[in-house]
Amino acid sequence: MLAIDPGQFEVLVAELLENLGYEDVKVTGRSGDKGIDVVALLTMGGITSVKTVVQVKRYKTGNNINGSIIAQLRGSAEVDQRGLVITTSDFTKDGLSEASAANKMPVAVVNGEKLLDLLMKYEIGVKTESLPIYSLVPDYFDNADTEEEEDGSRGKKRGLWPLPGGINSYVEHSSQCWMLWQQEP
Repeated sequence: MLAIDPGQFEVLVAELLENLGYEDVKVTGRSGDKGIDVVALLTMGGITSVKTVVQVKRYKTGNNINGSIIAQLRGSAEVDQRGLVITTSDFTKDGLSEASAANKMPVAVVNGEKLLDLLMKYEIGVKTESLPIYSLVPDYFDNADTEEEEDGSRGKKRGLWPLPGGINSYVEHSSQCWMLWQQEP
């Protein structure tokens, strides 16, 4: 996500908000946005609507969002709006404290880990792939049982590892190898 254009990152977040249930989601554009990158409306059961202003920060890990970013968003919002800050990095203690400050406009926060979880959950900008998983079938590698040998069929001698003297000599050879290995200095 750090490699994509900042404007495209805002579009990605807007699409995520639509998938989360926000309506009338709009990317504000680059100039004169006063720190507001996306505006959206969250309607609750057709009863009430919450106007939300979103600030999107595409920061590298370790470049965490502090309280001044949260305060800037509050300063740009209108009285009846709520805030949301979404980042690819994380938030400082000061940033989290400012976001949840009493008697101020509420500001929700989404860090990079939560953002990735949401993008994967709603399959936005990601795709799922199925990969085959191979496992051995233990019965296939068993020695031929006595019934196969009695009826004259060619029983598969399917030992997993080739052994001197054939797989019927497994116990004899493996114990000899174990004894030789233990004698090594």
